[in-house]
Amino acid sequence: MSLLNLTLAVCKPHGSGGARHWMHILAEDGAKNGTWYHSTGGPHDPGQATPAPHGVVASSDINKVKASAQKIQAKFCQRYCVDVLGDLERKGLVPAVTYDTCIAAMEVDPYSRTARQS
Repeated sequence: MSLLNLTLAVCKPHGSGGARHWMHILAEDGAKNGTWYHSTGGPHDPGQATPAPHGVVASSDINKVKASAQKIQAKFCQRYCVDVLGDLERKGLVPAVTYDTCIAAMEVDPYSRTARQS
């Protein structure tokens, strides 16, 4: 059984004041390629993202990760990533503090009604 790293990739902001794009990457240790799980387009250059490791997943559990990513409704990418982590946490695939840590790091959703009224 091989292990896959589950990483939250935090991309550089698009211009001043913009929220950063987040996505999950599932890949073997040291791999240059992996599977991206995100609600919208990601970076065009791997150097545009800062990795934040969240755990290691057995390759036998890859379908559980995929199921979580597919079942969460598409939305603001940071909220999507947090919700996927919450589902993975409920399945016991990531440490129990992962959801709380990531929700605390979320930036203002530029698509929310509150952000548009500012």
